[in-house]
Amino acid sequence: ESQFGGFNIFESIGAVRRELRHSDFLAFLLDPSANHQLFDRFIKPFLFRVAEKTDAVSVIDIDLLNYDDIQIRREWKNIDILIVSEQSEFVCAIENKIDAGESKDQLGDYFKAVKSHFPKCKKQLFVFLTKEGIDASDDNADTWISFSYSEVFDTLKQLLNEHKETIGQDIHFAISQYKEIIERHIMTHTTITKLCQAIYKEHKQALDLIFENKPDALLEIKDHLENHLKDKSAYYGIEVDHSTKTYVRFSAKDWNQSKYPFLRCKDSKWTDSRHVLLFEIVNRSQRIVVDLVIGPTDKAHVGFRQAVFDAINKAGIKNKNIKSLAKRHSHVTQFDLINKEIDFDNIEEVKKELDKKLKDFFTVTGDKHFQNIVKIVNGVIESFG
Repeated sequence: ESQFGGFNIFESIGAVRRELRHSDFLAFLLDPSANHQLFDRFIKPFLFRVAEKTDAVSVIDIDLLNYDDIQIRREWKNIDILIVSEQSEFVCAIENKIDAGESKDQLGDYFKAVKSHFPKCKKQLFVFLTKEGIDASDDNADTWISFSYSEVFDTLKQLLNEHKETIGQDIHFAISQYKEIIERHIMTHTTITKLCQAIYKEHKQALDLIFENKPDALLEIKDHLENHLKDKSAYYGIEVDHSTKTYVRFSAKDWNQSKYPFLRCKDSKWTDSRHVLLFEIVNRSQRIVVDLVIGPTDKAHVGFRQAVFDAINKAGIKNKNIKSLAKRHSHVTQFDLINKEIDFDNIEEVKKELDKKLKDFFTVTGDKHFQNIVKIVNGVIESFG
């Protein structure tokens, strides 16, 4: 309690583990022209530490950068932080991960985007920032430099120690507060971590019960999605199916199992309804999408599953990450509802955005929208019926 007793502004606004908030504040500190008046006092030692871990750019190159020319870009081509100095022919991409992992092809796509858009920048750094400095996947390990939040912490500590007399009081306070939450909530193997482990071991049963009943933002979103679909089911032409916190499911009313027995799998343990075809809203903190899922079916009807997959593929609306039909479940189409980390601090705004995107999904007649997908599937059903 004494460790956590003091006020911390980042804790008070719920920014402890929000990647967006961390990226925002780091981008602010890295920007030499920002109103913190740090100039290059954070960005230079930060880049020094990165350069020491690679042969791509030397520490001399970092020292000679024109910091007056530095531009900091947030979410350029979805890259969390991009540092650019065209005069110095330098670019640095930073991908920030706290609780989420590396997505398929994500780092490779970012690498290609930087190479393509900044061909004149001969000095290039690619930084994979994570809690513990884990390596990027095998395909990206040679290009992306692993960097940990403990190294960010050390850079901030160095900044405060070396420039405590010249840093403004308000900025000193903000950096101290940020350094504090990194140590409290992100870094591992600290005194606080050991205290937490000892307390949990002593009071495991009570703490597990507290964790089980703590407020859950994703569960709140799940309930909102399920209620929205139930309220609009007649208007949208759907039937809401069994749902969990992560998967909110529904089917088209046209897909009548009693009329078309191949739409039902007797042996399926997927959901109680035994539907072969279901839409799933995948509810995660980094992204919310709605997919058409081809689930398991009886052996006699495997041809129907393949026919639906082939029809979706022929229409050009297949999920590009799906190469072939899996034996049990395949998310064969994908429509983004929210394609960014969820801002749980503004949960009501998130709900409004979801309502708008769901209305678009159900009422717009575009290729990957509900009406067109149902039309394609209905054509396959009729050929089998």
